[in-house]
Amino acid sequence: MLLNISHKLSEFSYGYGVTRECEELLVSLGFSVTPFLPSLIHEAEIGCDVHFDKPGFPLLIQFKLGHELKRFRRSSPSMQKPTLNSPFWRFEVDTAEPNGQYDRLLKAEKSGAEVYYIAPKFSNWNDYSFAYKNKRILHESLIMCPSEIENLLQISGQGDGIHKVVYDQNNIAVCSDPTEAQGLTVDAMTSAWRYKLYESKNASLAKIINATLKGFDEYRQIKIYDDLYQTGNDELIYRIVFREYRDAQKRLREDLYSRSKTEDDAEFAALGMEAWELGCQLVAVTKS
Repeated sequence: MLLNISHKLSEFSYGYGVTRECEELLVSLGFSVTPFLPSLIHEAEIGCDVHFDKPGFPLLIQFKLGHELKRFRRSSPSMQKPTLNSPFWRFEVDTAEPNGQYDRLLKAEKSGAEVYYIAPKFSNWNDYSFAYKNKRILHESLIMCPSEIENLLQISGQGDGIHKVVYDQNNIAVCSDPTEAQGLTVDAMTSAWRYKLYESKNASLAKIINATLKGFDEYRQIKIYDDLYQTGNDELIYRIVFREYRDAQKRLREDLYSRSKTEDDAEFAALGMEAWELGCQLVAVTKS
């Protein structure tokens, strides 16, 4: 009896394919790569075979499986319909959640990490298998930095909250008030990597990891212009939630410092745990 594998694509399979392609691409450009694996945390003494003193950067990949749709439904009669072909895909980002996924990814990017949302422009296993075999997963995916979402919301005057990213093979928009986005091509992404390591005066990998962790500890002002999150004490509630998060992370980092061979090892493990909690893959990238 033949095994009937579901035609639906899983986030685990897609994430594996994206990570592997990114690693192969980085190696082809002459970089050294070390992915973070959670098993590292279970070792009695934490030690990483990474050259933290070399120029480099942490790469954070946030996988998103877009929901395939064939018709765009307006949330209000006055809402402008974005340019989309059928089929198209949609995923959500919550920019108002303190120390949530978007909040931490945006702060990591602003601290010097390379951070990307990556989502497939396909929905089934056969298309994934074809892209995987032909090393085309990244070319057949949306690639977007958190900062682009922030910039679009600011330009369009939209506040923080739950926003939808909709995209087809060629078009991207950030809603609620549809605003056209550009995204990144694979060539643009690799150009950013090359610039960071070869053309700019890049800091060591250790310094950027340290800066990223410090960035997580900074409170980001949440800008709300509608009633979606209004509770009467928004700012107070956000700061309480953020303070609880920061205290929990402090305890985790103290444990990692006590079990690590070096401070750099501990901070790489701490950043990896932050990424894993978000469902995000961390890869340490340095010059070979």
